[in-house]
This record gives sequence, C-alpha cells and structure tokens, in this order.
Amino acid sequence: MAQGVLWILLGLLLWSDPGTGLRDGSPDVTTADIGANTPDATKGCPDVQASLPDAKAKSPPTMVDSLLAVTLAGNLGLTFLRGSQTQSHPDLGTEGCWDQLSAPRTFTLLDPKASLLTMAFLNGALDGVILGDYLSRTPEPRPSLSHLLSQYYGAGVARDPGFRSNFRRQNGAALTSASILAQQVWGTLVLLQRLEPVHLQLQCMSQEQLAQVAANATKEFTEAFLGCPAIHPRCRWGAAPYRGRPKLLQLPLGFLYVHHTYVPAPPCTDFTRCAANMRSMQRYHQDTQGWGDIGYSFVVGSDGYVYEGRGWHWVGAHTLGHNSRGFGVAIVGNYTAALPTEAALRTVRDTLPSCAVRAGLLRPDYALLGHRQLVRTDCPGDALFDLLRTWPHFTATVKPRPARSVSKRSRREPPPRTLPATDLQ
Repeated sequence: MAQGVLWILLGLLLWSDPGTGLRDGSPDVTTADIGANTPDATKGCPDVQASLPDAKAKSPPTMVDSLLAVTLAGNLGLTFLRGSQTQSHPDLGTEGCWDQLSAPRTFTLLDPKASLLTMAFLNGALDGVILGDYLSRTPEPRPSLSHLLSQYYGAGVARDPGFRSNFRRQNGAALTSASILAQQVWGTLVLLQRLEPVHLQLQCMSQEQLAQVAANATKEFTEAFLGCPAIHPRCRWGAAPYRGRPKLLQLPLGFLYVHHTYVPAPPCTDFTRCAANMRSMQRYHQDTQGWGDIGYSFVVGSDGYVYEGRGWHWVGAHTLGHNSRGFGVAIVGNYTAALPTEAALRTVRDTLPSCAVRAGLLRPDYALLGHRQLVRTDCPGDALFDLLRTWPHFTATVKPRPARSVSKRSRREPPPRTLPATDLQ
C-alpha cells in the first residue's frame, strides 16, 4: 500500500504542469541526454542488427515524460518483457487485502510473487495522474492536499460523486491516449537499455522488439485494466469461508443471468454499505438457505465497484437448474419500478462481460437472460427486465434444459428468496 501512496504524491507534485500527461505526451527527457556517452546495450549481440527496423520503420520517441519514466511506463515495459505475447498477463493488477475491516493494520498481497504492477501501484499511479491533471486545470487558490485527498477518497471532489477514487479507471481512461502511452513505454525502455548498469532483460533486444513489448504492455493496460471494472475480492468485503466443497465451472460459459437483490432494496453507493450488504446476503444464503456460500457469481454496487461472490471459477446458486451454465450477476437494489445507475448498467451490459470474453471465461456468443426467464420469479424487476430486452446479447427465446442435465446440487438449492428487512444488520 505504501507504494500506492508514493505514486499519488509523485503525481500530485510532478503532474501539476499542464504540459505533461498521457494525452499530449509533451516530453522533458531526451534519449540524447543519456545515450550520447553510455554503453551500447546491444553491443556484442550479433543477431540484433539483423532484426533492427529498416529505414522506413518508425523510430522510438526521442523524448520521454520524466514522471512516466519513473512510474508507469518503466514498470509496464519491464514487466511485459516476460510473457509479452500472452493474452492476459498474470502480473497485471495483483490484488490484496487488509487483515481486518474495522481496524486494519497489515496488507497482504493475494499473490506473494506479484510483480511491481500490483493493484496498489496501478491505483496510486493513476490517482496521481488524475489529481495532478485536476490541479493543473484548477485556478488559484488551489485546495490543500489534505482537503483534496479527503474529497477524492470520500464523497467526491467538489461534491461530484463521479470524481472520486471509485471511478478512477473511467476517469483515467479519459485522460489516456493508447498511442502516446505506447510511445512513452517504448522510449522508456530505450532509455533503460542505455543506462549503466544495463537491465539484463533488455540486453540484445532490438528497437523493433522493444516496440513490440511496449505495444503489448499498453494494450493490456488499456484493455484489461482501464477497460475492465474494478472487482473487490472476497477478503476485501469480509466474506465468511465457503461451507463444504465448491464445484469448478467448465469454462468458458455461454450465459449471463441478470438479477436484482430486491432486498437490500436501496442501491449501495459507498463501500461500507455495499460490503455490509454482501455480508448480509451471504449470512442469509448460508444460514437460512443452507447453501455453501453467497449464491451470486458477482454483485454490482452503485459505488463503481463489482464485488466477488463465487467468482469466475465456482458453480453458484443463483439460477435453479442453470447454475453450471452461466454466471449470475446481481445489482444491489429493487428494480421493479426504477432503474440502476448508468454506471452499474454499463458494468453489467458492457465492461464485465466483454472483459470475461477477452479472458476466455465467457463465450463471445454468450446469451444474456433475466432470472425470470428461467425461474418463476419477478427478478430482476419489471423496469430492469424491460431494459435488458434492448441489450445486444439479450435472448428472448430460451430452450428448456433437459431434466436429466440438472445437477443434484442445483436441485437441492432453490432460487434465492428475498431477504427480510430485519436481516440487514
């Protein structure tokens, strides 16, 4: 977590100049400044010259933004030197959790072998960019740093609920040009290759190869990080352990089932309320329904986050007789007469399924269904269901599943009931 705070402060200090950024790529460090009298990292590598781009190929940028070089660009490029051809890089955005919710003291990464591109690092770097850009456009007198941070990590800067850390990916995407970022990553790798001592990973790599690494890193960052919803892992919201032995899904799946929670009825707009709702639903599903865990695969709040239920890999208990065929995604709230926020709708309609398809978890031709199409229920509410019918992957006609293919576990687990209001403790 400390590294995230460091990058926030760097961003605030160094990005206050409106001439720098990921949008315009205005530079302030040149390769000539470093490369004139430094050793050639490709010297003694006989295969390199043959792979260098010809005269018509693009050259790496001659200048690199200094903040990008010490924060995002360098770590992106160096991390993606390993396995840069893979579709989804495992080292991008490793999550972690605090030891307890009430008085947290120790933060532990879920993957102890994570690269520098942890979620804490990426969030901190992105927050520095966003807040630095904001300060560069704010006339004097500017708000104090403590006031700005309290708003950004609270209800929103200048009382704008869309301008807070919950929506950093959407706001960061609006500030980012993929082509400029790729040029900055490429230029940073060239600079690092010329520095002494030379990074071992960069030895004997041509400019063409470094350009490909930069392109892969930028594509993964913009599509798999900025373009995907932030998902709070189970440990983040205080999930109880699974009871029993979970069953693995056979991926990719072909269906996405949309639910509303009904109760809790009010949409949750901050982490504290959303996390409490998750724990309440899990208690009901485990203690009253007798299930192994919260039934949903994922739950979407109105706070800008997705909350992991059973996740991408385990059979849920959300759609009787169909739990092994699709993911069950619920939006917190009662949508009989009203609709969820646009941010929540966009997550369920666009970003969550598209990222699942990209990762090979959901089939590209997946069908989107409302809970009521498969089970006798009003879920996901009349207003939400009417809207679902206009979405691209919505399927109006559903073929009934043969009775023999319904799993024993699915027959034991009835469809979710509504939670009594008294259960929301």
